[in-house]
Amino acid sequence: MARRHHRQGAASRDRTRPCASNLVPAHRGTGLPHLCGTGRLPLAAQRLDAPVEPFAVVLPAPSPADGWSLVEAPPFYDYQPRFRGQRGTLYQTYQREDGALLALYIAYYAEQRPGNQMVTSVNRLNYREETGPVNWQLISTRLADMPPGRIQRTIISDRDRILAAWHWYWNGGSIETNDRRAKIAFATQRLTRQADDAAFVAVLTPTPDRSDDARELVEAFLRDHAPAIEALLDEAKARQ
Repeated sequence: MARRHHRQGAASRDRTRPCASNLVPAHRGTGLPHLCGTGRLPLAAQRLDAPVEPFAVVLPAPSPADGWSLVEAPPFYDYQPRFRGQRGTLYQTYQREDGALLALYIAYYAEQRPGNQMVTSVNRLNYREETGPVNWQLISTRLADMPPGRIQRTIISDRDRILAAWHWYWNGGSIETNDRRAKIAFATQRLTRQADDAAFVAVLTPTPDRSDDARELVEAFLRDHAPAIEALLDEAKARQ
């Protein structure tokens, strides 16, 4: 069981409040407002941004359901989602009994601070390497109802290499696909001193063309494994 940094007790209430009628843009990286006319964060927000000692969260792969097995294999096309600052990562390939392959990717975040936040402009599925030929481009994206709830389907490609990604944000028990709403939930959790544990979850599989999103395969996997994925994340959150 991974060791987790224990959260500090609540600080005394800060009497300084932002102006309700004239809030300026939120402080970069926090989702929290500046004090009106000062450009400074409220003292409570400054305390929330206090650094914590580095720690890791171990994410064991959910046991395969009947008809599935775990496979020790490199990522498809050596593809790595570009997520940074997570406290733990799971990247596991599963094989269905008919030979079809897919991978479960989870980036887990907790005690989020600048540099360790889930929703940022640098955390993404499509990206281009500054040095090298890799250039994963966004082809299409849409929402779809799947076993865990309403999630997002994204197709990315690097030349003739095509991947379908079915993904969502897990926010302590709820599912979100919108970056802005995920940030608002994060800011609310921090201001009310709730645990800010969250995760980016994706199921990835190669497809033969850009119109094929492997929905049948992914839906079967999520139908069999969504409860186990939820239980894994709940257990990680409980390690405090």
